Amino acid sequence: MNSKSDEKSLDMAEALTDPAKVFDHPVDVLTQPGLDSDQRRAILERWLYDARELAVAEEEGMGGGEIPLTERIAKALQTLDGEPTTPAHKQ
Repeated sequence: MNSKSDEKSLDMAEALTDPAKVFDHPVDVLTQPGLDSDQRRAILERWLYDARELAVAEEEGMGGGEIPLTERIAKALQTLDGEPTTPAHKQ
């Protein structure tokens, strides 16, 4: 498993307050056993909020998050919703 937690040790309260401490990547939330869609959405939405706040801080010269993380979280939310995902950047 690619997440920092497994089903037995998942601390839902921590996952909801600081998802980055519990999961390595946003997609790991989608594959975490024992979570329902509402829990997955709540975790991903919190992570997206945190990532956006960090991105704003970085834009203001305070250091912090990264825009690609927000894109990865948004893609995970789209997957959860069953929406097709498209690449954000063409390389």
